[in-house]
Amino acid sequence: MKTFQEMDEKLKSNKTIEAWGGRNLPFPVLLDSTGATVKRYDIVRYPTTLLVDPNGVLVGEGDEKDLARKLGLE
Repeated sequence: MKTFQEMDEKLKSNKTIEAWGGRNLPFPVLLDSTGATVKRYDIVRYPTTLLVDPNGVLVGEGDEKDLARKLGLE
C-alpha cells in the first residue's frame, strides 16, 4: 500500500480483529515505502508494533495488549 486511501480500503475488514473487539484502530498506521522508519527506530524483526508520539518520539513498543494499556483502552 502506498496511500492512506489504499490502506483504509484494506483495513475495512480488519475492524473485526479480535484484539480490538470490532472497534476502529485507535491510532493511525504508518506507511513507510522508503525504509526511513526501519532505520530511525532500528527495527530488526517483523511484525514490530511501536507507539510513536506526534513529535516522532518512541513512547512504547510491544504487542496490542501492551499498547492498549499504554493508551488507556483496557
